[in-house]
Amino acid sequence: MSNKDLKKYLIQACKFLNISVEQISDDDLNLTIPDNLLEEFNNLNKLSVTFNKKSNDYNRTYITTEAFLIQKIAKLVAGRGYGVTTGEIILDNKITVSEIESLFSDCKVDNFENEKVPNDYFLVCIKITMRLNKIEEFLHCYKYNIATKDCVEIQIPDEEYIQKILTRAFSEYNKDDIISYYDNVLPYIKQTVHNHFEEKQLEYTKMCDDEIKRINEYYDILLSENSLPEATEETSIYESLNLERNNLINEQKKKFQISDNNIVVEPISVCIIRENTEKSNINISNKFGKTKLCISNINQISCFYTNSQNAPFTITSDNHICCENKSFVCSECEKKYYKNRKQSCSICHNEICEECAFISKVSQKIICKSDSRICKNCGTLVAKDEIFKCEKCNNVFCYACNHAQQCEICKSLICYSCKNISATSNKIYCSDHSTHCPTCGSVVGINELHICSNCGISYCSNCNPHNICKLCSGIISINKHNPEIEQFITEFNLKASSYEFNKFGNLAIIVGKKLFIKTFLVIIDLEKHIILNRVDYNLFGKKI
Repeated sequence: MSNKDLKKYLIQACKFLNISVEQISDDDLNLTIPDNLLEEFNNLNKLSVTFNKKSNDYNRTYITTEAFLIQKIAKLVAGRGYGVTTGEIILDNKITVSEIESLFSDCKVDNFENEKVPNDYFLVCIKITMRLNKIEEFLHCYKYNIATKDCVEIQIPDEEYIQKILTRAFSEYNKDDIISYYDNVLPYIKQTVHNHFEEKQLEYTKMCDDEIKRINEYYDILLSENSLPEATEETSIYESLNLERNNLINEQKKKFQISDNNIVVEPISVCIIRENTEKSNINISNKFGKTKLCISNINQISCFYTNSQNAPFTITSDNHICCENKSFVCSECEKKYYKNRKQSCSICHNEICEECAFISKVSQKIICKSDSRICKNCGTLVAKDEIFKCEKCNNVFCYACNHAQQCEICKSLICYSCKNISATSNKIYCSDHSTHCPTCGSVVGINELHICSNCGISYCSNCNPHNICKLCSGIISINKHNPEIEQFITEFNLKASSYEFNKFGNLAIIVGKKLFIKTFLVIIDLEKHIILNRVDYNLFGKKI
């Protein structure tokens, strides 16, 4: 135990026993013994004590934990009422309305009442003496709540606390109660003793290891200087040095070996203290919520979520105290919450609470109510930018039940039903900018048709790959008495001396000639039985 702790204990114990203490200097005290204790101190009314070991004043008693005076005082303190001192202390708080309002940024105090709340505590102060290679002493104090049975280790009560204690006798506690309370505190004392012993074991083990290392290093050097194992004399030196080494190592192990049998635990103060704590019942509120405080100290106010005591505080809509900088107000419901319930809309980026946050079934994005939509087609909840209106059929869809695609030419948004996919390029076209190849009937974009230089009809790239369509490139001469040609000649009045003919897909081509010179070229739609195009030639075979 340090001199500081020892002096603190002596002063407090003396005041408890009504022994007057006069402090002469930092290390020197004068004690005045009351009449009722004179016999305990050999009828000495005045005692001078010092904590300075080198003091030259032989009239002063040097105080250690083993000193007669300390042992006597500890015995007297412990001897009161089953060895237990009883007393009462009133702990007033100094909380004010203005203090509370200053801690809360946006709250008002609705009600403020003080009440005295008694709590009985069993206080045990012990001294642990460890008689190891050196004597070491430790003071510990434990505070046991008689009502809740909670026990915590505390600092030894200071002088201010001791001075406020008024001696009281509590008839409701008997000897069996005291024994029971001490038994409940005992496991905490044992744990403290165990912790001290473990610390000392580690300390002594390290000291022993250091000594053994030093011994080994020393004898390793000696052996290296006398290492001739083949010679009898040197072999004897080798064995002798190793024997010395082992003896020294064993001595160090014995020296630093410690046992918990050398630990003494003494209770030096056992008290029952009734603390009449003044508590303030305070109702506070803001436009978001309200809560009630029941505190005896302003430092008991802390954030419900983080235990932080960093003001300013606020009250959330969950009716909890929260650090103002850890809270947020939902932009949708306008309630205040702790930050871990905060979400952010992926569209407007406003802060929203978990209850007001929606998740798009299409993209899984978090969206607020203002930026969410219900698809009229399938009823799915999606973000507002995941809804589209087809610019051809004017129906509204979401990306969950349909997928908007753009026309390659006009860039308008179109639904599945209104889109056309080019058979040659797989590009998307709307109905206004797609058509069918007259030969094969395939859907293509209007920009994907190519005019045949021979017949002047536009075909897809599959039917007109090389500037001359497949219909024109396959023309062959045909007998004008062919039934099919005769039908066309009659139906469309196509008179000539000879004919060339070809069919491809839905079209047929007829070229009429006179004296081997083209007179006309006709393209016939075989399905509609109409002439799609007719080209006439002059006497020189040129297009008219």
